[in-house]
Amino acid sequence: MDRPRNPGLLAAATAYPLALLLLAALLRGVGERWSLATVGMYLPVLLYALPLPLLGWLLWRRRLRRWLVTQLVAAVVLVFPLGGLVLPGPVPRAAGAPTVRVLSYNVMHAYAGPERIAAEIDRFSPDVVLLQKLNANQEPMAALMRARYPHVELGWGALVASRFPITGRYDPDQPLSEDEGARARFIQRVIATPLGPVAFYSLHPTSPRDGLVTALRLRGLGRLRDETAHRLGQVRRLAARAGAEQIPVVIAGDSNIPHASPLLRRELGRYRDGFATAGWGFGYTYPLNVFRWMRIDRVMVSAPLRVVGFQVGRGDASDHLCVVADLQRE
Repeated sequence: MDRPRNPGLLAAATAYPLALLLLAALLRGVGERWSLATVGMYLPVLLYALPLPLLGWLLWRRRLRRWLVTQLVAAVVLVFPLGGLVLPGPVPRAAGAPTVRVLSYNVMHAYAGPERIAAEIDRFSPDVVLLQKLNANQEPMAALMRARYPHVELGWGALVASRFPITGRYDPDQPLSEDEGARARFIQRVIATPLGPVAFYSLHPTSPRDGLVTALRLRGLGRLRDETAHRLGQVRRLAARAGAEQIPVVIAGDSNIPHASPLLRRELGRYRDGFATAGWGFGYTYPLNVFRWMRIDRVMVSAPLRVVGFQVGRGDASDHLCVVADLQRE
């Protein structure tokens, strides 16, 4: 029989899932518009899960087992809106229809060795390769890609390799501005694919990393605000350019935007997220250390393209995992 006199425990058990629901609403509704919500979007969901095993154990031990439903609700909130779990589902693939495989990879300047990056790329045999964060080791990486692909081009901090001809290009950061906030941090290449001409955008907007470290060390939020403003401007500039295209668009790269961010829905909501469409699980790609907790590397497409397959890499040649999407036309 349940013991009736545990008001503190019952209050905590009830308040916890309500607090998680409020947090999820705050992150998804406010996001970058408030610095503290910005911090919350980038923290590991495991931090928010710390009360769950303790409250569950106490409820069980004190024979308040009907109240365990409150912790079940908390677990659902942790796993779905906060954790970003995607359940598997049917993904129709047209047999015999042309398919283009796209790989996107933040390679961390190929510091671990261009050959290791190339080996991870080879494992997926993509038709189009989009590499970000390649300010160092550009030429060695380009040489390896030219041995594999007939069309290879470098841009600011980026590389594009393709089995198909590159017929157009846009490099807004040539020349590169000294002002970080004035940089676009993306490149565009039009590629004549079997699906028709497609505008590929490889993006890598400003990271919040330095601002988050400063904020978590209680040294102020100013740097985080600056980095957030830069990232917002860069994503908006890309969205405006991509939105004016008269051909299908693929946006891929290290977005530095977690799944809960309203920025994804406000500025890039017209594009289908490859992982949400054809992936399953959490799809975390960063950071590659003890555990990953962010899904920030993306492949997104506009109609009439659709994603019919999605994979996350497994290599350790960078601090990110690559992402791979198979594309067909509707």
